[in-house]
Amino acid sequence: MAYFVSFELRHHNVVGSPRLLDASKFASAGNRSLEAFRRVAILAAPVSALLWAGVFLVVR
Repeated sequence: MAYFVSFELRHHNVVGSPRLLDASKFASAGNRSLEAFRRVAILAAPVSALLWAGVFLVVR
């Protein structure tokens, strides 16, 4: 999931541009839901990993 998020961040960047992603670009009304999705995905990845590790330990 983290790879997907980083790929999405790079994908939306201007190719060949030396600038980092501009935070205001994602603060626009059209991209607020996309930014919210990224935040949820970044927060959910470690939680999901911990849950799967717990399931693995219980099953084992």
